[in-house]
Amino acid sequence: LGAEKVSGLKLEPAGVLSFNNQFLIVSKNNAIPGQAVVSPEMALLGVAGNSDKWNSNVKLLTDPTVKISVRILLPDRAMADGEVAGEFGGRIILEKVLTSVELLSGQPVFTSGTDGLPSDLLVGWVSDEINKTESAVYQKAYIRPAVNPADLKTVFFIKDE
Repeated sequence: LGAEKVSGLKLEPAGVLSFNNQFLIVSKNNAIPGQAVVSPEMALLGVAGNSDKWNSNVKLLTDPTVKISVRILLPDRAMADGEVAGEFGGRIILEKVLTSVELLSGQPVFTSGTDGLPSDLLVGWVSDEINKTESAVYQKAYIRPAVNPADLKTVFFIKDE
């Protein structure tokens, strides 16, 4: 997927029971709200939401209540900061990226590790929809997700050590 493998993380598998464009229901009980959930390829899908003694829901990155601090890998190997958030309609928007940063389609986006999630998990790639106004402080772009959650049968919860 274009990301280095993230090592040293303890993973707990869960089967996917159902999917919609904002969440998954998975066969894991007592998930910790906010716990990172990844695909088998170690791409971030979202975070744990509500849980009971039978199953849990996973709030996907397309959920408008999910906001995650990220870093964008630039062509010169430098990193730029931003935030991804869900948007109604099942899209992921990249926000709070300074207009001085040259965003290009295809740049990889990773978790920053500054908001309690592990760093360096692949989120996706900058799409070709980039909105930049020179007089604005920030620019926006959409993210092409690394994985389609509808295709998954198993996901993994990242456990804190």
